[in-house]
Amino acid sequence: MAKNHTETKRVRDTWAFMIYKRTLLFDPEQSYTAKPGQTLRPTFRDALLEAIRYAFGMWTTFQGMALELRQAQRASRLLVGPGEAAEQAAIRSGLIDASEYVSETIPDGTLLPLNTTFTKSWTLKNVGEVPWIGRSLKRLTPDTALYPTSESMVPVPRTLPGELVVISVEVTTRNVPGFTEVRFKMVDAQGNLCWPDEYPYGATLAIETRNLVWAHREPGNRHRPWQE
Repeated sequence: MAKNHTETKRVRDTWAFMIYKRTLLFDPEQSYTAKPGQTLRPTFRDALLEAIRYAFGMWTTFQGMALELRQAQRASRLLVGPGEAAEQAAIRSGLIDASEYVSETIPDGTLLPLNTTFTKSWTLKNVGEVPWIGRSLKRLTPDTALYPTSESMVPVPRTLPGELVVISVEVTTRNVPGFTEVRFKMVDAQGNLCWPDEYPYGATLAIETRNLVWAHREPGNRHRPWQE
């Protein structure tokens, strides 16, 4: 009788040991021998799936934090600090600096009278990654009697990447008839050309001046407001 009881206990303990081995977590204070009322822990598969879900959640959180950090660092390079310093830091970091022509007033070849003051405007778009801060349009054409007069440096309003900017300059024609062209190029706060090897013509004003008088806008001359 005692032998049968011992055999039954051995089988019961062996079965409890096999069930316990299937659990993921091990409690060193608990015996491998099953005890009355023991609560079975999650199976290995369930625990593994839970661990995978936890790791994926942590990885997703880490990726989000890393993205926010990169965006904050980029914003600090572009916008924080004095304007010129931020611009130079952005250029040194390898960001793209580029411009795109959009439109202009007073198209090339416009006929204008002598000794006339008008406003020429260019609309440009910042298609790069560098903010335009403290920049200007610098006149490259000599300011002599053969060319219209204008400011030598035209300030460019602060323009962030993706924004449009309108740059205007007041020009006065000379008392000399003929075809004239005035060129401007963008420079930084130190007066250095922003794109010395690109955009060779820059912002150009090309007009023809004659000794003209104002003509009434009749149906036949809507596109020719001046006549000789």
